[in-house]
Amino acid sequence: MKKWKKSRIITALTLCAVTAVSVMSIGLASWQTTITGSGSVSAAGKWDVAVTDAGLQLSTGASASKEVTTYELERTGVKSDLLITSVLSSSTWLEDGQEEKIGTQSEEALSKYTYYYLVDTTKYDMDNISALTKEDVAAIVSDESTVVISDYLKAYYRYIKPTTAYDSEKSTACAAKVVDGLLRDSYQLIADMVSDHYQDYMLVYLSSTGGKYSYSIASMVEKTETVGVDAEDAVTYTDTEASFADVTFGLPGAWAQYSITVTNNGTVDANLSDAVIELETDSDQLVLDKPDLKKEVVKPGENCTITFVVKVPDTVTGDLDASGRLTITLPYGQISVEAAPAASHSHS
Repeated sequence: MKKWKKSRIITALTLCAVTAVSVMSIGLASWQTTITGSGSVSAAGKWDVAVTDAGLQLSTGASASKEVTTYELERTGVKSDLLITSVLSSSTWLEDGQEEKIGTQSEEALSKYTYYYLVDTTKYDMDNISALTKEDVAAIVSDESTVVISDYLKAYYRYIKPTTAYDSEKSTACAAKVVDGLLRDSYQLIADMVSDHYQDYMLVYLSSTGGKYSYSIASMVEKTETVGVDAEDAVTYTDTEASFADVTFGLPGAWAQYSITVTNNGTVDANLSDAVIELETDSDQLVLDKPDLKKEVVKPGENCTITFVVKVPDTVTGDLDASGRLTITLPYGQISVEAAPAASHSHS
């Protein structure tokens, strides 16, 4: 009897200034059967192979990174910064040399008539805010999920005691810094208060008279950025999956060594002879060093660590400009059992 599944590990490596996308995942077969016949015939076998470790080592000239998805409040542009700032400004003016404080919170409380709120858009539709009735606004404001900005934030520093009069350009620049501060602090506020779904919130002005004078200030926008990670933080794994961060090479001779350890927790041998590890690239600036697994069998209770290296040959000269996709297929197959003989009877 033979029963196995295949799973694919895919790693993309890009050199020089281009960031790579790397995804590694393993899905392992899990098979178990127990056969019991009348009388004294009994057989049991367990097929259970799991990932128990994974690692990444990087040489000088190699770095790991991964994409991180974050959110931030971004202006909707419905109203100008000057209008939004009009109810946020501290009455305290800064002195010369304190320009960096513009757009930061003072010790002065915001007016309770600010009417700025963070609203959960999964509960209330803010796309057509002007259609809200007076009763709608009252319900939103009184909802426990709604955050009243003036209850948490302070008035913002906006002005410096001028040696010359504020012109429109300078006033606009100061207002922009205040709104930047409002969005930054509102985001942090809601992220701390509602960590599980803060990205669903929107910053709005709600008039007590209804939607006619209400407007949106900022909505959550998804951002994706690439951040560097240490080699020890570049790998995560479970029993059935291993994930590696992206790798970028910047020097000839640079390398990345990947390792995956699997453990046979079952009672039958696991055969790795069909494993495939290959690098797809159109450049000789990337090479793969891999083990021969044709005769590899993981016996019950044993571990097997598979190690492979992607590197830039130290003979490469000139600029590094190559990319490749590393594909690893690890089918764990139970050792084949010869066919059972057919039942028969004979006379002699």
